[in-house]
Amino acid sequence: MKYFIIALLTFVLVKASDGQITNPDPAYEGVIILESGDTILFTKYESGSPKSKYWTKDNTKPIKISFLEVRNIFFIPTYSFSKDTIDEFTGKWKRYLYGFPVGGESYASTLYAYPGKISSENKSTYFIHFKSTNDLGCSGGSGNYVIIKLMNGDVVKLNPDKAKISCKKNPISTYYLKGENLSKLRTNQIKAIRFKQTEKFSDFDIIFPDFLIKSIEVMDN
Repeated sequence: MKYFIIALLTFVLVKASDGQITNPDPAYEGVIILESGDTILFTKYESGSPKSKYWTKDNTKPIKISFLEVRNIFFIPTYSFSKDTIDEFTGKWKRYLYGFPVGGESYASTLYAYPGKISSENKSTYFIHFKSTNDLGCSGGSGNYVIIKLMNGDVVKLNPDKAKISCKKNPISTYYLKGENLSKLRTNQIKAIRFKQTEKFSDFDIIFPDFLIKSIEVMDN
């Protein structure tokens, strides 16, 4: 029965390179990654047990899928601001985006990104916070780093981790984006990210390869 349901989805499956989604239609709310590796964009969903309901643009009736068939669910980033303020005394403009998931293999292994920008009259500073749902150790460690593999084959390494040392559950690490690294990340899509904290690292396939390009565009406008 499971394979019959998936066969019916032939016309609503969104096949993307390596399961990546670029410039999705605004009508979509999120994307499901099935254990089979197939990718489905949905316009809305209702959670349920043992099956949840998913609607697509092409179907008026929901598709029912068991949670056992789903590897992960990602909601499409809205690139909206959690903070967008100007200090009337210093003129500093702080623009922080709400965090959103950008990649991962399962619910227990998902990478979240929180881009931000601080501008003054003569200088702009870009940064990004990363958080993983699996335990990688502490933030702020001297050996922490992020390695970003771009779609063109280039690799960008971010270090040091500028966050305060924290060993609480799922601590957030902070990295500045500047110089050649910033130039590359402004214009190149991302294929994968290796996120290292004090105890170990995890590799994450990125579902939204243009998330950083779009984040920087939004913060610059």
